[in-house]
Order: sequence, then structure tokens, then C-alpha cells
Amino acid sequence: MKKTIFKRYMPVFLVLVSFLFIQSCGNKTKTYVGSEACKSCHLIHYNDFIDSGHPYKFNLIDQDSPVAPTYPSFVDNDMALPTGADDWSDIAGVIGGFGWKALFVDTTGMVVGTLNSIVNPGGGDNQLNFFPAYVDFNGSSSFTDYYSPCRSETEYNQGCFKCHTTGAVSAEDKPRKNWMVDLLGIDNDEDLGSFEFGGVQCEACHGMGSAHVDSFGGFPGDRQIDKATGEAINDLCGTCHTRLADNEVQVSGRTEPLRGDTSQSPNEQYLSILQKLISETIKI
Repeated sequence: MKKTIFKRYMPVFLVLVSFLFIQSCGNKTKTYVGSEACKSCHLIHYNDFIDSGHPYKFNLIDQDSPVAPTYPSFVDNDMALPTGADDWSDIAGVIGGFGWKALFVDTTGMVVGTLNSIVNPGGGDNQLNFFPAYVDFNGSSSFTDYYSPCRSETEYNQGCFKCHTTGAVSAEDKPRKNWMVDLLGIDNDEDLGSFEFGGVQCEACHGMGSAHVDSFGGFPGDRQIDKATGEAINDLCGTCHTRLADNEVQVSGRTEPLRGDTSQSPNEQYLSILQKLISETIKI
């Protein structure tokens, strides 16, 4: 009799235990876990994510063994040190480099080539172009001024890296937070703000992943964007891919925002937009 009751209610018991376990994961303080933690269960999405270039939007330079950042084997970017840098120990990070350009941040937190940078201070000549439409006539990579007032002082703080990194916090939110101190161990007294990971990682859009990982996928991330379509996609991507304030995906060289197929997932939409841009040799 007891065995019969036990067998009858065992499924209910297991469901209850599983539910309580998943809830306990959700009640814990959520933390960032990194994109590698997503790879084993979401390999197809992870590969699309790598192909998009997002994780290479900001590349930290290890100060213990400073070398040029690495990119996927299919990326041919002809990476080079910026004007005025003796070696990679002068560089704290590289902005971009996956697609058509790269900029550099020195070890004081200044964008290289701008006023008060320790590398080519105020000299400009600080954007390395790879993309065919933006290189020399002979097809080789070339340096040019980043933008018109590029010789003014430009500090790489949260106002810049909020769209280049994951888990960005401003100095106003958390005073005395400094990404150079936190992630590279470089002494710096400026309130630059900080972040968890260089590059736009999975959790930049999906939210902190610790509860999802701890519950073996039972507890969702903070933002379920896989099912988002239409305007939700533009609101999400347009947070950074915009030159106006309406969160539409803005693209240089076009008179109107470029939108993906709203029936596609965010990853598919981004890749389709990227393919259009490459075919037209314009920048995003």
C-alpha cells in the first residue's frame, strides 16, 4: 500500500522539487557568467553570435603579456599598432577590428591620438581602416582621423563603452569604479566607470545568466529576446545602432533606417542586415 502511494505521488514530488530548485536559482543574486557558459547548450546561436562580430567590439590587452587581440580565422583585418605606439604594452584596449575599422585606447584611458593621450597626443591619425571603401587606393589598411575634432581630449568612459562592452556601469552609479583597475590592474584615479566583459557578449542583450545556468536552463534570462520581433528588435538593437534618439537602426550612407526581416530572430536579422551592408560597402 505504501509503495503504491509512493509511486503514485512520486511524479508530483519530483515536479515540486524541480520547481522549488528553479525558484531558488531565480531568487539568488544574479551575476554575469560569460558567453562561453552559453556555448554548450546554444551552439548554433553562439556561432551566429561569433560571426556577427559583437564579442569583438572592445578587446582588452593583457598587460602581463601584451599582444595584438585575436579574431576568428575568417577575419582579415591586418591589425597594426597606431601611430606613436612602441609596442602593445602602450595599449589597454582595441575598439573594434572585426569588420572595417579599429581605434585604440592607451594605458591612461584616453583614446589614442586625442589630446592628453600618451600615444600620439593630439596628433589624430588614430582610426585604422580595413574595409575596402575606406582604405588607400592600393587596397592596404590605412590610418585616418577618427572624426573632425579628434584631437580634443577623449576619455574612454561609460559614455563610450556602454555600447562596446557587457555589464557597463557609470561612475555616477558606482563611484570610483574604473575598468582599467578592475580588469587590467592598471593604476588609474579617474572615474571612468567599469564593465564585466569587453565586447557585446550574450548577456548584453539576454541579461545576467547565472540563474539560467544554475537551473540548467529552467530559469529564463532577464530578457527573453529570442521571440522578439518587429519594433522590439529595433528598440533593442537601436539602443546602440543609432545616430538619432528613436532607437531605429541607423546606417551611414542611407537616408532611412535599415530594418531586418521582422519574422526573423534577432541574430538572423542582424546577420541579414550585416550582409546587406557588406554588399553595399557601407558602414553600420
